[in-house]
Amino acid sequence: KRVRYGWPENVSLKHDKSDLKRYFIRRNELTIEDDCLLWKDRLVIPKELRSILLNQLHLTHMGVVKMKSMARSYFWWPNIDKDIENTAKFCQSCILHKKSPSKAKLSPWNWPNSPWERLHVDFMGPFLGKHFFIILDAHSKWIEVFPMTTITSSSTIQVLR
Repeated sequence: KRVRYGWPENVSLKHDKSDLKRYFIRRNELTIEDDCLLWKDRLVIPKELRSILLNQLHLTHMGVVKMKSMARSYFWWPNIDKDIENTAKFCQSCILHKKSPSKAKLSPWNWPNSPWERLHVDFMGPFLGKHFFIILDAHSKWIEVFPMTTITSSSTIQVLR
């Protein structure tokens, strides 16, 4: 109705929680073609048909990203992304078959028998124009820190010697 006959000039939608605000923001991009409401080149779907469309979109359980991509190609409604996310999030089949991230097997290090048997090394910086080469003895937890202007393999070997 608003698209056909125009929007009121003095509309205050500051505290409006309905979808009207989202349509009003896009009012200059909304058109009617063959009695269908379009936003740009996408069909605007009425509330009554959204759940049917979401179910059709999710039939193959292709995931949120692909569902959004497909939807954005053809249709729009306020909060479409949130509706798509909820459809996938609460799908029992997707929940059951969702792959859990593989858990890395922990392999703890053996405790070194003596100081300087195993070292942990890293670089830190730049800080105040310098890098710092840090060496930690795994046995005693002793730390050595060496300021370095260049962090090349040859300068690192030189410090280790």
